[in-house]
Amino acid sequence: MKKVLAVAAVCLSLAMSVILGVLLHSARAETADYRRGVDNGYRRAFTETVTALGELDVALRRGAYANTPTMIATACSDVYGKSVYAASALGQLPLSNSEFEKTSRIISTAGDYAMCIARKAYSGDGYTQEELGNLRLFSDCVSTLADNLNWTLARINDGETPLRSIVAEIDSIAAGSEKISSETPAGRLILAGRESPGLPEFEYEGKYSPRAEDAAPRLLDGMDETTPEDAAAVAAIFLGLDTGALTFDGERAGALPAYLFTAPGAGGETGVEVSKVGGVVLAAYNSRPLGEPAIDAAAAELAAEEFLERNGFRDMTRHSLRILDGTVTLEYAGTDGEVMCYPDALSVTVALDNGGIIGYECGGYVKNHTDRQLGETAVSRDTAASALSQRLSPASGGLSVIQAEGGGERYCHEFVCEDENGERVIVYIDALTGDEAKIMLVRADENGYSIY
Repeated sequence: MKKVLAVAAVCLSLAMSVILGVLLHSARAETADYRRGVDNGYRRAFTETVTALGELDVALRRGAYANTPTMIATACSDVYGKSVYAASALGQLPLSNSEFEKTSRIISTAGDYAMCIARKAYSGDGYTQEELGNLRLFSDCVSTLADNLNWTLARINDGETPLRSIVAEIDSIAAGSEKISSETPAGRLILAGRESPGLPEFEYEGKYSPRAEDAAPRLLDGMDETTPEDAAAVAAIFLGLDTGALTFDGERAGALPAYLFTAPGAGGETGVEVSKVGGVVLAAYNSRPLGEPAIDAAAAELAAEEFLERNGFRDMTRHSLRILDGTVTLEYAGTDGEVMCYPDALSVTVALDNGGIIGYECGGYVKNHTDRQLGETAVSRDTAASALSQRLSPASGGLSVIQAEGGGERYCHEFVCEDENGERVIVYIDALTGDEAKIMLVRADENGYSIY
């Protein structure tokens, strides 16, 4: 029980850090119109996140009551689907920082862990007591997070506590001029963060297991640790600014330790993270207010490609694109010859008012990029195609490297297919064993398309 409470408290702490960041971020808005737009955007993001986390909590609690292998597999597969939805909802909060990444990882780990249990259950195995306890642990975490988000959202929606007043209270508490009260949104968030214990770990065969998380970033292998001064110079070149324009904001620990910097900009602030080892820019964002869209998605993609070219990324292929609130976010994967290497992932966000780059993240690329020795396939493409469902008609595809469910990578034949109703499905068949490795769905609408 102590372990459950500890993890639940930590998850709450991480999640509350996200909300704190969002609220502080809103304080940077300088005009009344922009403040209203930010408030409305955050309110929508809060609402969708609360809904998503509520559904994930229900799936987790339902799954804990499953008893037969068949029902366990079904319930845990549902948990996985709901965790993908919840992580996506969290991703709509307009913030790019380490706290957000950690919180999203907790949600993703719940789904990843449940899917590992589902795969085992398909072989006829039931829960172990540890697995059942860990599912309840995740349920406690998600339930507490959803309750606190909902509590805060209710006070924002009824006008009782505007976002800006929460920010002001947080600033006053940080300055020591106001006491912390658990009866206010800001006070509850701060107390949750300050009172959290350490995070217990448990091993399992998944991509978010401690063993997989502790793997050294491949791109940084053999590189030396850099100084804050050298990191500032890297950040300044990346942003096209003088080093003197940057403010050192501290350090971030974790799997990719980094130096943090900020710089003022036209109507908003720019933040950038540089890895302590190797001095590589890991992420950057700009919080300026956005004007009315003046370019289309094709022009935004061209701007993103030029940005990547300037920063040395010459072997990248865009595989998804989403339009949201005046921005376009493009997801890229590395290529090795004609092979798509999906673990080498990065994203670029472009503003549609002027084509400026306002978001960049390359954690996946830094963690996974390496010189791979792929060699010949042991299974021909025709043989791999015979493993596809008869409901699917393959239309395109090639060879790819994907992240294995239990960590590591798999070399696969990729088939982009359609079913009888026109739904697009991507199936990966292991090029060495001929086994089905992964199935992904393609969601397409007027705002672009994404793979999940």
